Amino acid sequence: MNTSLIFPYLSLIVVSCLCLIFKKKTKVQATLSAIGSGILVAVALNLLLTVQIRGIQVLQLGNWPAPYGISLVADLTSSLLVLTASLVFFAVNIFSIKYVDEKRKGKGYYFLINVLMLGATAAFLTGDIFNLYVSFGASSLFQALCP
Repeated sequence: MNTSLIFPYLSLIVVSCLCLIFKKKTKVQATLSAIGSGILVAVALNLLLTVQIRGIQVLQLGNWPAPYGISLVADLTSSLLVLTASLVFFAVNIFSIKYVDEKRKGKGYYFLINVLMLGATAAFLTGDIFNLYVSFGASSLFQALCP
């Protein structure tokens, strides 16, 4: 079983949960989000190298067959998209430490941008149209909650 497909999700979920735990401490959230986005870049680079060496990677979550379970698929295009998005996400995290106001940070900014990236990563690595729809919903959560 190929588990390298799940690591981009796990890194973003862990950072999002940690941002919720440290809800009142925006400097801790900023640090966690910056470190997490750096880890995401490394994980995305690892995924790209895995796809280049081993070919297309497929993971059926829970070992359920394709119509019933969640299928994750990484080919060269999707892994390049994940890497590009994670590099941009890293730059946004570094930029937002200084240039995003404290009021917005106090309302869950770092949690929401990690959820946005989680939705984008899910859209790039999904193997079916339903999960693509769900990932677009997760991505739009950031736009709906931040004025």
